[in-house]
Amino acid sequence: FARPDKPMRCVLTSGTTGAPKAVIFTADNIESRLGQLASYWADSRPELNFMGLSTTGGFFTALAALQHGYPYMAEVAVNLSALERAKEYGIQVLAGSPAQIGQALKLVREHKLQLPNLVEVRVAGSLPSQKLVSAIHDELGVQVKSVYGSTEGGGVAVTMLSPGDNTSDAGVLVSGVELEIQKEDGVAGQIRYRGPGVSPGYLQASDSDSNFVDGWFYPGDRGLISGQDRLVLDGRSDDVLNVGGTKLNPSIVEAVAEDFYGVKEAAVCLVERLAGIEEVAIAVVTEPDIDLKKLDANLRDRFSMAHPTIYVVLKAISRNHMGKIQRQDVKAQVERELGLANY
Repeated sequence: FARPDKPMRCVLTSGTTGAPKAVIFTADNIESRLGQLASYWADSRPELNFMGLSTTGGFFTALAALQHGYPYMAEVAVNLSALERAKEYGIQVLAGSPAQIGQALKLVREHKLQLPNLVEVRVAGSLPSQKLVSAIHDELGVQVKSVYGSTEGGGVAVTMLSPGDNTSDAGVLVSGVELEIQKEDGVAGQIRYRGPGVSPGYLQASDSDSNFVDGWFYPGDRGLISGQDRLVLDGRSDDVLNVGGTKLNPSIVEAVAEDFYGVKEAAVCLVERLAGIEEVAIAVVTEPDIDLKKLDANLRDRFSMAHPTIYVVLKAISRNHMGKIQRQDVKAQVERELGLANY
């Protein structure tokens, strides 16, 4: 048998780094995560997790199924068939990215499907919107668990969300995780964490890889620790936009837009209509009766120094398999809609 500190499994990811990489898992990593799993991820309750077996979320859900002796439901597609089987097998927990859970809710609503054994929805991969949390409570009548973490580091913080809660509040740290904030403004800053569940690095890592340093993992997220010792996220270090010297966190703009009536999804990027002059563009997926002028007025009021000046309605926002916005793809979509694709 291989030594417990040697690579045992690799999981592909692009969510944290933005480029496809293989994350190394050792037997020690897996054993440590499995030991803490019930406190933040899958436990003894039968669940349907839409995250594939090739992802860290799906892989550890399968291990939990083996550990607790219930069938592992290998469903990846969010469709009516999967939800009907969830009902048949008495699934108690429905898990997935916010985008996957949103699609499941749409099917439940359209087909008036009842899940009488369901007691919890768990979301991970990206932060849920307040609108999604409210919809889960209203339409499914169950509690919402939000898990912050990464393929590289596993679960880091967990919280239960109710309608109206600040979804950027990631909650309390998972046992065994040591987290630090490298403060940049006296309060918030870059996040780093370490622990026995954190991967030792990437397969065939290059000298340019800066996510793993001296046992610490840097996910690229910003945050702060609240007075109640809870981790509050403040966007990503590499997502902060510089608009003529004014810094803008796109995730905050997107959250405000998605709380506006008629907006289903939103994604922010920078676009140059004139050479050298970058403008904030927002792509939205909307209901037919959306009032873009009112949305514009609302965002101008909230973000007076740097607000969107370009609005594009799309049929879908480009996301990866974990539901995270692919900003370069969104930018390309917006440029095509504006006729700037060959600029």
